[in-house]
Amino acid sequence: MLKRQVFNEIDDDMKKVEEYLFNMLHNSYEGFESSYRYLLKSGGKRIRPAFTLLAARYGKEDIDRIVPLAAALELVHMASLIHDDVVDASDMRRGRPTIRKLCGNDFSLHLGAYLFARALSVIAEYQDEQLNTILSLAGIKMCSGEIGQLSEAYSFKTGLHQYFYNIKRKTASLVTGSCQAGAVVSGAKPQIIQALIKYGHNIGMAYQITDDVLDFSKDEKIIGKPVGNDLQQGITTLPVIYVLKYGSEAAQKEILEILEKKTFETHEVKRISEIVADTGAIAFSMSIVNKYVERAIKAAENLPDIRTTQILKEIARSINGREY
Repeated sequence: MLKRQVFNEIDDDMKKVEEYLFNMLHNSYEGFESSYRYLLKSGGKRIRPAFTLLAARYGKEDIDRIVPLAAALELVHMASLIHDDVVDASDMRRGRPTIRKLCGNDFSLHLGAYLFARALSVIAEYQDEQLNTILSLAGIKMCSGEIGQLSEAYSFKTGLHQYFYNIKRKTASLVTGSCQAGAVVSGAKPQIIQALIKYGHNIGMAYQITDDVLDFSKDEKIIGKPVGNDLQQGITTLPVIYVLKYGSEAAQKEILEILEKKTFETHEVKRISEIVADTGAIAFSMSIVNKYVERAIKAAENLPDIRTTQILKEIARSINGREY
């Protein structure tokens, strides 16, 4: 599984990132600090800081210099999740109540903004213009991807091209930025940075598509959120897009009749999952995941033949075996 693959190799470094994260909001506004610690204790795979740490190994590795950067990238991710939960009116994440559910929308929006601002303050301390550009572009892409997805909500007309464009911006951009930032701060060579950018993009794409597949193929206890959560928000992901494009006329008609209601019962979500499975949409989606995994491995072939490169390849190969 992806988490085990990463953390077994960089466990000591990740503990330093975790410690840094827990200390970041010490002595801040009490409500923010307690909610922030709740978020940290809720888990999370810490994929972005892990990629930052790994990418830094291709230059002059200075763990004390890299840890704040890795933590800042996790803060950006956390802030985006808090805002996502507000937009999606989500009550559960990772099997626990969301901050939105516990504290309300207004508090959640301010907490998310605060965490993003704290990330910016950490990045500013590096006094590196390239690093500032990496983070700002990632933030712009993430927001534009979410806005693009929202603008298409409940239209159920999202095509394959638009879907890939959306997930490139909303998910892959920060994974790419994490790889790039780690390499830049460590002073890695330009050709290595370019290889890591390609690797990060393809990993991010594969990861998000797998996440969208899990939304239909796993139960709530495994994925930590309601099954069919995207559909409840009017968002059509790759499995449903496949059905609407390549499924039988009967399958397309039935799934549209359910989707156009905009609110679904549990049995209707289950029926959509059955239609998705029966049309081969899961197999098709995972074939796309495999293509991105292959591209990530190919990008890693351009990196030095060291243990870190083998780890990156192992991470890529593990993605299509994710269960959460």
